[in-house]
Amino acid sequence: MGFKEPTPVQAEVIPVLLDGKDCLAQAPTGTGKTCAFGLPLVEKIDADNSLVQGLVLCPTRELAMQIERELKKIAAHTSVRITALYGGQNVEKQMAALRRKPHIVVGTPGRVIDHIRRKTLKLHGTTSFILDEADEMLDMGFRGDIDQIEKKLPSIRQTALLSATMPKEIMEISSGYQTNPVKIKTTVGESEVPQIKQIYVKLSEDKKYDALKRILRERNYKFVLVFCNTKARVDALYEKLDGDGYLCAGLHGDLKQRFRDKIMKAYREKQLNVLVATDVAARGIDVDGVEAIFNYDVPHDEEFYVHRIGRTARANRTGEAISFVTKKDIYRLNLYEKLTKTPIEELILDGLSEGFTAKSKNEETVKLFLNLGTKDRINDAELRKFVSVNSSLPVDEIKNVKVLELYSFFEVKPEYLNNALSVSGAKHSGRFITVEQAGKEKQDNAIKNVYGKSKGGKSKVANKLGNKNSVKAKTNGNKTKTDNKITEKRNDAASEQKPKKRYYFDDFDDDYLSGKLGFADGGKRSGTKKSGQKRSDNGKSNKTAVKSDRRFEERNANANKNTNGNKNTNGKSKNKSFDKPSGKNNKASVKKNNAGRNKNFGDNKYRGGNGRRK
Repeated sequence: MGFKEPTPVQAEVIPVLLDGKDCLAQAPTGTGKTCAFGLPLVEKIDADNSLVQGLVLCPTRELAMQIERELKKIAAHTSVRITALYGGQNVEKQMAALRRKPHIVVGTPGRVIDHIRRKTLKLHGTTSFILDEADEMLDMGFRGDIDQIEKKLPSIRQTALLSATMPKEIMEISSGYQTNPVKIKTTVGESEVPQIKQIYVKLSEDKKYDALKRILRERNYKFVLVFCNTKARVDALYEKLDGDGYLCAGLHGDLKQRFRDKIMKAYREKQLNVLVATDVAARGIDVDGVEAIFNYDVPHDEEFYVHRIGRTARANRTGEAISFVTKKDIYRLNLYEKLTKTPIEELILDGLSEGFTAKSKNEETVKLFLNLGTKDRINDAELRKFVSVNSSLPVDEIKNVKVLELYSFFEVKPEYLNNALSVSGAKHSGRFITVEQAGKEKQDNAIKNVYGKSKGGKSKVANKLGNKNSVKAKTNGNKTKTDNKITEKRNDAASEQKPKKRYYFDDFDDDYLSGKLGFADGGKRSGTKKSGQKRSDNGKSNKTAVKSDRRFEERNANANKNTNGNKNTNGKSKNKSFDKPSGKNNKASVKKNNAGRNKNFGDNKYRGGNGRRK
């Protein structure tokens, strides 16, 4: 395979796994972890045994395919059979591969569980369990799936856990899955990446695309990888590049697996010049010959920065990592330099680069206000020069200048505060200029942090004022509570004197209304008011209200005469139903009453309710 000497992680992990011990290894991406666990895994497989003897779990489909390829290269001259199980691929195809009795299965947690449930994958003979990129699997929410899979494995086995970072959850998994693991730590800070030249460009957000095109053109890159933080950014950048004629593609988790396979195949065969991808999708990108990677969006996690730049300068080749840094992300450069132990150089693009500087966390500054703005036809450089000339301050000590329409802000170190304030009284375009501290209280705190005490003993005065204010607040609070009680009593007395609104149906019992008129127990009464009051809220006129009142009185009178709601007149049967206020005949009630009457006449049968014999 072209190996001359092992990498540090390989030199430490391989002997431990060959001895049959559990291993907990921390190493960054691109340091040869696949071979570190792959060589011992293939070496320990019994080719005459048809059971699945090795299971490798990884977070993404691309990484699963990459591990499968690497293991097949290692086992090229053996009889060991290897297959990969991941989402997006035809299940029937994977089931056919499992029927060929593979010795090693590489898969993503979701698809492995799917085959376990289908009973197409049986793990009772597994002797080696490998968790690769364990921290990424936890970040993607696979903890529950991993636990389910682990329960299907034999209790006596070898478990290797490899991760770029070691958060608390990783240690919990190790304590639950492993027995006296050998801990191997090759941290990111200890790794050296001398082949990767790291560069940053200070840009505003709207100039990133122009910077990308200029660098691609000037440096004549043919094979690059561009990282974005979100799927939407990947799609947007891909559309721009494609519209400008670049041979490119976008790669993220929302794409179907067959499209992702096609894109990766084209990229490996160098049919594409630019591949735009997210961090998760790029975990499985192991392609030689990548000339440069671009951090189009600076990663929020420092570890992702190392993963990204590790995509270039593989196989002892050189490469470049170019980061587009905005003002809000400039402070991250110090973290990246500490992690990689490599200086990051600045690249200045004429017409695109910005002039902002990173503020050191240990450097305290005082913010000042100045009544000069763009209306005075002044810019950042001219304002710095004006302040410097009138205060004997070096231009480099005037930082974070922000020029607005009517006024401006700038910052200086606390020891230069008096120099900056001396600018007050200077003239610009014939008028006097004023310089004041912005946010007086905050500036006092900043000075206190630098000098160890506040000038003039203001902190004690502030405490006294704070105590007085707190006493006043308590007194005012008590008064407010008393006033609220008095107000509540007044409102209660007023509500008792004020006559309540009465509706027509209030004169009747609620049970009667709910039983006869169909009102719900907890519902509103939608009846009309008395004729002496105004029209009801439902918008009906007084005439309608009187009409409905008469109907109700008629129904009530009929109910008193005949409890069944029937009235026989000249052999005819009429039905007044209380369930329907309209008073229409209820056919069901008529039918029931006629049936009862026919029954009372014994043998005499009548047809319907017309009184004639059949």
